[in-house]
Amino acid sequence: MKISHAPFDYQAESYDSRAGLSPEICDAIAQKILAIAQVQPNDLIVEIGAGTGIIGEWLIQSSCEYLGLDISDQMLDIFRQKLDNKQQNWKLKQADANQVLPVPDSSTKVIFSSRTIHLLELEHIVNESFRIAHRQGAVFLMGRIQRQPNSVRETMRKKMRNLLQEHGLSQRQKEQKHSQLNDLFLDRNSTKIDPIEVSSWQVNNTPKQSIDSWQQKSGLAGINPPIAVKESVLSELEIWAKTKFNSLETSIESEEAYILEGFFM
Repeated sequence: MKISHAPFDYQAESYDSRAGLSPEICDAIAQKILAIAQVQPNDLIVEIGAGTGIIGEWLIQSSCEYLGLDISDQMLDIFRQKLDNKQQNWKLKQADANQVLPVPDSSTKVIFSSRTIHLLELEHIVNESFRIAHRQGAVFLMGRIQRQPNSVRETMRKKMRNLLQEHGLSQRQKEQKHSQLNDLFLDRNSTKIDPIEVSSWQVNNTPKQSIDSWQQKSGLAGINPPIAVKESVLSELEIWAKTKFNSLETSIESEEAYILEGFFM
């Protein structure tokens, strides 16, 4: 299955302001990736779903060779604008990760993906990871944001998904895909890297921020419902949230954390 680049092109300009992380957190993530994989000078790191370079630009500052792949050229254009053209250790390529990756066999020390894997065909990703993995061993790492179950953003996300189901649209839950990915790697004798909390921070979120964020996207929950369905879901969600939180502007503090986990291959 090919991925359409259009939804990601649509998000490119607003992505950093909507989903970005602080420079300190991004640097900490990059340093943890390098440490876990014991990356040496000139080792190749391939990032699947490199996007606007939120983490990739910090990996490039090491002595590794970096290849960032993304379905959206517009995302990668923003990434390029952040980089120093004097550096010679990076390449950015437009690529659909559900197709054969433009990476040589047995070449890669680290395969990394942040907040992207759940959108992809997992069996294909695992097969491609083993194809490009270095003969002397490689590491597959994935990153995600962990939110408290009762936080505004998590509460809104769960209700939005329930409304999609009520409209006859179902999507595979991230938790199910996480379990499937785990089984696929372990079936090939990989060693699991348990979740590591790289950094945590306090946030204040309102229901309106969640709704505004989803309005900026072309899809919801990783699927592209008809426009009328999307508008209906967000309208129903807004009504529900006004009752649940007393106001769309109610601000509630919670903790978020960036988690890394993966497999030694």
